[in-house]
Amino acid sequence: MIRDRLVELHNERTRSGTLAGERSLAEARLLCARVLGSYWRAIRGAEKNQWRLRNAPSSPGLSPSGLDRAARKACEELGNRLAMLRPVEAGYELGKTYAGLIPAEMRADYGVYYTPPALADRLLALVDEEGIDWSRASVLDPACGGGAFVAAVVCRIRNAMADRDPAELIESVAARVRGYEIDPFSAWMSQVFAEAVLLPESQRSGMRLG
Repeated sequence: MIRDRLVELHNERTRSGTLAGERSLAEARLLCARVLGSYWRAIRGAEKNQWRLRNAPSSPGLSPSGLDRAARKACEELGNRLAMLRPVEAGYELGKTYAGLIPAEMRADYGVYYTPPALADRLLALVDEEGIDWSRASVLDPACGGGAFVAAVVCRIRNAMADRDPAELIESVAARVRGYEIDPFSAWMSQVFAEAVLLPESQRSGMRLG
């Protein structure tokens, strides 16, 4: 798979001593940012100027020019593949990629785990069974990296408010959905995939989430 190739390219540089410590983490984030940039370009369609990808958190230690051609190609291909998935699934796939790229000690220290979409959907289905009103409920995800729950919740709110004005929907989501994450880069990915869920409404209303 393309993801596996991307991880292998990164790991080869780490094993060779080209990357270590903070530089390894910086490249992991740079690779995933490139993937997400490719994904965003694919899903936004013709709205190129108005709907630019939000800037990723700064990650000093490596410039985009530090990626070789093979890595850049893999990032572009993976982003295009992710654009064919629902945002919830795309977020999970990129989250797994990020987890495979970051140093092992960071995975251990941060407790990095990305919830599979099927599990997130099952847990939210249990909430559905309790009669939650997604058109009114407020939601807080205290570990929102990757957006498995945040994006899935936004999908449910979108479905519950399908008859509302797009701008009203976006304002409602912005007011009622919150996520916290210890890793700022992972939090950024979560924000992007939540926004991807509402991209059609954003394009119709001229309003972005957040």
